[in-house]
Amino acid sequence: MAITLGTSKAPVKKSEDIKVFISHRDSKCDECGEELGRKAWIKLEEGEGALCLACADLDQLVFLPTGDAALTRRARKHSVLSAVVLKFSKARGRYERQGLLVEENALEQAEAEWWLMLKPESAALTGKESDKGSSIEITWKSLPNESGNFFPTVRPNERCR
Repeated sequence: MAITLGTSKAPVKKSEDIKVFISHRDSKCDECGEELGRKAWIKLEEGEGALCLACADLDQLVFLPTGDAALTRRARKHSVLSAVVLKFSKARGRYERQGLLVEENALEQAEAEWWLMLKPESAALTGKESDKGSSIEITWKSLPNESGNFFPTVRPNERCR
């Protein structure tokens, strides 16, 4: 009995994300002619070559580095225009994602949602809430009292003071 694995005949869809590259060598914008130097952020266009962010109409976006997946997801969801920032790793021989370029108001909205998501957990940690409702009061004095919740095997007299 022979088992054959079916292969999909559907065309592979390329990623629709705008890509911005951090160059390793001296670069020059092909549209405005500006010398960008090393480590310039460029967008590559098929017919136009390398473009600076101003000529690519991406200069109004702000950079969000990698590291917080929840914030990145929310910022991308609220941003009408976003771009992935990539840098070539010579050691690995591939492009690595450095972060996103997103609209500033989308980033602010994502940060506000992120804080609202954290609010119930942080309020339970300290037992205190600020009058404003959106900011959370966390004090270093309250953390040692709560350390038993995080490290239950540590006896109370061994906790940090």
